[in-house]
Amino acid sequence: MNKFFTTALAGTLVCATGFASETEWPELDRELEALSSSLSTLDGGPSLDGWAIIAYDNNSDTDMGDFALRSVRLNASGSNGDYGYFVSLDAAGGTAGLVDAYATFGIGGISAQMGVFRAPTLTSALIDRNQTFFIDRSMLGAAGSARDAGLQLSGDMGTVGWWLAVMDGADTTGDEYEITGRVAVDLMGDGAGSTNEGAYGAGDGTCLTAAVAFQDDGGDTAGGKSSLAAEASFPSGPF
Repeated sequence: MNKFFTTALAGTLVCATGFASETEWPELDRELEALSSSLSTLDGGPSLDGWAIIAYDNNSDTDMGDFALRSVRLNASGSNGDYGYFVSLDAAGGTAGLVDAYATFGIGGISAQMGVFRAPTLTSALIDRNQTFFIDRSMLGAAGSARDAGLQLSGDMGTVGWWLAVMDGADTTGDEYEITGRVAVDLMGDGAGSTNEGAYGAGDGTCLTAAVAFQDDGGDTAGGKSSLAAEASFPSGPF
């Protein structure tokens, strides 16, 4: 019988210890706010955060037992008026490497970002690693989480959000681009949100969000590749 299991320990760089009495919670909240503010300088200075995901894999059939760093992330972000930036590094492989690097700015009522980032596909691909329900992404989430260089425009019309990205795609410096579009609609409550997976970290109440995404890469070696995906999230209270 094959017995294989994985355990994981995840932590953030900024966290609070528990075991506070009810009368101590307001004071603890104030201390956390002060600690969070201390990580940022005034006038849009850099804000730092991150996480570490450590896993232990064991397989009794192959006598395998292994501790591994799945993700060790450091993020830096900041803004000044309508302009901002985001840079992230990951050192899970033993050497820090660039993951994201992009600038954000506004064009009228439209948000824009340019640099290296994830294409707007499925929620399971767009959420951060420390917010996934399981230690690893789903197969579709892992496929859509790859980074590429490009330009993205997005907008929020209340219950409807949209994203459109033009990226280098498979032929990198060639003249064929990867076009990705996504539309999400909040059908119930305040919407399921896009920063957590399922009920993990969800707000109170019942929410329903549906989305569709389309991607076409004209520079793919197979002569062009198109993908169409749909998803729905229906959390009822937090996990």
